[in-house]
Amino acid sequence: MDQEYLCGELAQRGTKALAAVKFFRPQFARTGSKSLPRATQALKGWKRLAPGRARLPLPWKVVALLAMELLEAGHWATAAWTIITFHCYLRPSELGRVTLDMVVAPTLGTRISAWAVVLHPSEEQVSSKTREFDETVVFDQPAFQFLDDVLAFLKRQAPAGESLFGFDHDSLVRNFKQAAARAGVECLCPELYMLRHSGPSHDRAAQLRTLQEIKLRGRWHCDSSVRRCQKEGRVGEQLQRLPPAVRARAIEAARRLPKALARPSLAPWPPGVPASSSRRSF
Repeated sequence: MDQEYLCGELAQRGTKALAAVKFFRPQFARTGSKSLPRATQALKGWKRLAPGRARLPLPWKVVALLAMELLEAGHWATAAWTIITFHCYLRPSELGRVTLDMVVAPTLGTRISAWAVVLHPSEEQVSSKTREFDETVVFDQPAFQFLDDVLAFLKRQAPAGESLFGFDHDSLVRNFKQAAARAGVECLCPELYMLRHSGPSHDRAAQLRTLQEIKLRGRWHCDSSVRRCQKEGRVGEQLQRLPPAVRARAIEAARRLPKALARPSLAPWPPGVPASSSRRSF
């Protein structure tokens, strides 16, 4: 603990390390002489001297710029993943577990006119982080209606029982970081989990949803979690941190993205690989 603190690491690193030790050595999780009291005391002081920093949101225009960079690099599926995660306030791991049956298309002749995704279906007996099942997120914003074509395309491509997105987490992180470097937005330190914070901040700043609606959509149980994850006041500040040329490219990307992403049939595929034969080549 002391060494990590002196190296400038944040207290979250110590929290994870201590939790890992107690998980693999349950005897240390008990109270008493075997509860690692000195490590616990060191972690408490570490948190006081180096409190954790909350993730700041990425402006929508920056997210659009990242998606455009991914499209131009031939990573259509990663671009689609980025926008869906942003719009639906998803945790990075959640969309990777979504299969064909979990994406629900609008039903003709009924009042159900929007696409939806069902997270953590009870049949699979794998709950969410908050121990919930059958959490539903609806694609309900007119500005993101272009995602209807994206979802329809993904449903046509996905084999039954398999994930809509056929890439692993490591490649996702690598492509995302490379896109951030090419876009020139590394000063914002973009990372995957920031997308879950960015969607609520965007919707609140644009007055698209109330705090209660954001809470329900993000599936947060308490108001403090919502306040920690939506920071509409920081959206404009983050955009202003970018150089003028990058900011101009981000604004243009937000204008171009809907048409570019909604035409998956034009997405580049590896030479010699038919589009219908392999989704893992996205």
